[in-house]
Amino acid sequence: MQIPFEVDTPEKAGNSTAKSETQNPQNPQSPQEPASKQPPKPLTVTQLTRQITLLLEAKFRSLSVEAELSNVKKAASGHWYFSLKDEQSQIRGVMFRNAAAGLRFEPENGLEVLVRG
Repeated sequence: MQIPFEVDTPEKAGNSTAKSETQNPQNPQSPQEPASKQPPKPLTVTQLTRQITLLLEAKFRSLSVEAELSNVKKAASGHWYFSLKDEQSQIRGVMFRNAAAGLRFEPENGLEVLVRG
């Protein structure tokens, strides 16, 4: 599967001397080569997840999320697995045993929580 990237042509940009460029998905700081050259080498899954991690960690260094707990399960390892949800969306989460040891309550379905990370 290929993901298309739109390239502005000089006609679209309204400047006949402009060079067509977009960001290179493998290196967001460097422009992509002109369309006449070979497409960039595909990313590996590791490279993609590393870039996603770097972008998210840079954007969300510290955050708080208000949500309702659902699908709460405590594993034999002591880790807690759950979903955080609101009226429109949900996201899976995990609280590892060491963090869970400091809880002053028992996580349960339907509990409104403020999660910090």
